[in-house]
Amino acid sequence: MSAKLKDLKIRASEGDVSRDPVLAEFARAILLSGNGTLLVNNTFVEWSTVQAVRRARPSVAIVSFGIRNKIKPFSSLLIYADQDTNEPHSDPDGYTRNVRRSGDFLSYIWQEFEKYAEYRRNTAYLFVGEGNG
Repeated sequence: MSAKLKDLKIRASEGDVSRDPVLAEFARAILLSGNGTLLVNNTFVEWSTVQAVRRARPSVAIVSFGIRNKIKPFSSLLIYADQDTNEPHSDPDGYTRNVRRSGDFLSYIWQEFEKYAEYRRNTAYLFVGEGNG
């Protein structure tokens, strides 16, 4: 996915911004800031999981959220790279906030599963986290 995202181009049919190469590159870079977190972010992961539960009622669901440090200065938004490698720093408060937010997402997913009788008292939930925060 990384290679495809680096070559992402805004099509003419997707808006006037595609006509200006500078604006098109800016929009691409914003979508990919934080390694694509605005394009494929935790909210999307939570939403798509809830939709899968509603529509497909999966037997097994494996969901993964990204935990990231606080957003780097604006200049780092214009590059597509591993932010922690380019500009390493410790942000325990930002990490803790992101972990809590992921816990909220997990709670929403759990609540969605519990709406359906086939999951109640018949489902094991395993929430695992790793990190250095």
